[in-house]
Amino acid sequence: MLLWNMENDTYDHQLMANKYITTIKTALKDLESSYDKDVYIVLAWQGLKATDAYSKLTQEKKDSFIKTLTEYRTNNEIIECK
Repeated sequence: MLLWNMENDTYDHQLMANKYITTIKTALKDLESSYDKDVYIVLAWQGLKATDAYSKLTQEKKDSFIKTLTEYRTNNEIIECK
């Protein structure tokens, strides 16, 4: 059973980073499958950068995420949320 920890307002993001990053990546790909496979994992991590799991990634991995995200933004029209 999952219990919400009201004392730690980042608990949900920590949980997502530790347990559901692959699920998030898959869900993004299911919504729109036309991008390179690396784009989906990078997008999945975007809202989880403040987590312990992200901080434990190597700098090389983080740099590759930045490169992939920059290429994605350069090559695609960005549609702002309304």
